[in-house]
Amino acid sequence: VTKITPYGFITEDMLMEYAAYAEIYSNHPIAKSIVESYKKISTKAIIDKSRIKSYEEIPGKGVKIYFGDRYIYAGNYKLMEELEI
Repeated sequence: VTKITPYGFITEDMLMEYAAYAEIYSNHPIAKSIVESYKKISTKAIIDKSRIKSYEEIPGKGVKIYFGDRYIYAGNYKLMEELEI
């Protein structure tokens, strides 16, 4: 991870936390780098998987989790386009 670009009310810390939680179950190299970066920069450092209420892989596109009180999507351009993000 070399650059973080949050949008709206989301801070860099929030974005990294959401991304790390979304990617924690993935074996993809980019997902692993996101989780490792989060562990290095976060004061929380430990990811409590019990905070993830649901996890769904979206084949060829990314993942969707229910975390806290919101759905978090992490994925490629196709997924973001489909979600109109």
